[in-house]
Amino acid sequence: VACAYASTQAGGLPPEPAWWIMYCCLLDKLDGTAARLLKAQTRFGVQADSAADFLAFGIAPAVLYYRIMIAEWAFTGCEYVWGGIAIAYALATAWRLHRFNREASGAQSNAFRGMPSTLSGAIFASYVVAFLPSTGLALTVLAVLLPVLAIAMNMSYRSCKVTIPKRRGLLIMQSAFVVWIYYGTFTHSYPELLFASAMLALAISIFGAPPEAAPEAHDGVSR
Repeated sequence: VACAYASTQAGGLPPEPAWWIMYCCLLDKLDGTAARLLKAQTRFGVQADSAADFLAFGIAPAVLYYRIMIAEWAFTGCEYVWGGIAIAYALATAWRLHRFNREASGAQSNAFRGMPSTLSGAIFASYVVAFLPSTGLALTVLAVLLPVLAIAMNMSYRSCKVTIPKRRGLLIMQSAFVVWIYYGTFTHSYPELLFASAMLALAISIFGAPPEAAPEAHDGVSR
């Protein structure tokens, strides 16, 4: 929550606020992993975590998007256009988190629907630090990136849940990947590779999702 607030207040537009969103992503993953390892997950914790996620990956990216677009792509009525997109993204994040809470309380535990809000925030923030400031193609891509992420968060494709692998080789690879992400973010190193890493995480979340469970059969009738 503190990092999300810092993002909305930070100067140094555009990279500094984006780095604060990146910090939010790392702390969110650290918090979730710690809760699973300590078996300290509760319904209240899920709701509180979602509230923090809404601020970090809904409000903070929306505010940063609005600030960048108003400063870099101004035209008559632009505050309504960029403001409308920012608000729509924040609402899409809220709905995605609502779906997450509903799915987390159900039987499905190894996959969810749509892009995780944390990953959406990471893709947006890493794109900003990697390719902005710019008044060319990069800014045009940013203009459509937030709406695309809002839609992706609420699509129905299966997205795998991040877990600690049981196979040693996969565990080593995941650990090396996590160490790199933390190093690159906290040292502000190789932002283009951080964006590539976020896109790789997206690919893994899509193609690594387990297949849909087949409907159970009961007395010869599927249900």
